[in-house]
Amino acid sequence: MRLELRLEKTDFRFQIKNYAKAAKKSRYEAWCKTDLVIRGEEGLFYRLDGEETMLPYEVEALRDKLDELLRGELREKAELKCMEPDLEFCFCPETKDSDLRALLYVARWKESGGLSEDRLTLVFDRENSEKLLRYLKLVTGSDLKGEKK
Repeated sequence: MRLELRLEKTDFRFQIKNYAKAAKKSRYEAWCKTDLVIRGEEGLFYRLDGEETMLPYEVEALRDKLDELLRGELREKAELKCMEPDLEFCFCPETKDSDLRALLYVARWKESGGLSEDRLTLVFDRENSEKLLRYLKLVTGSDLKGEKK
């Protein structure tokens, strides 16, 4: 099962595989495999294919932080940095000057193997944030009662 979204002029496909809730003492041992495809205008193309970029507790933290954001419980900007530097998330609550949004920063790797200073930034509006949250709840086996599918 994968998530497919249209973010402005960018196609976003995301899939988390091999998720299994890990015991606290072994939380750094069981990696999830991540598929990610970002395709946009002017030749933008980025792909992760079965990469071990997120740990189960990071998937759960992403789900929980997104849930807080969407329920209006987050009062200030919050970040979630994964152990692997490929993905980083930022959660921005609604203010009188801006709408609620979640940001995904995707690290770019140099051909030589090191991290580039460049990164892709994707903005999820409320509707796409809700779709991402539903997907994460399905992946983690969380309760979806009372939600539209």
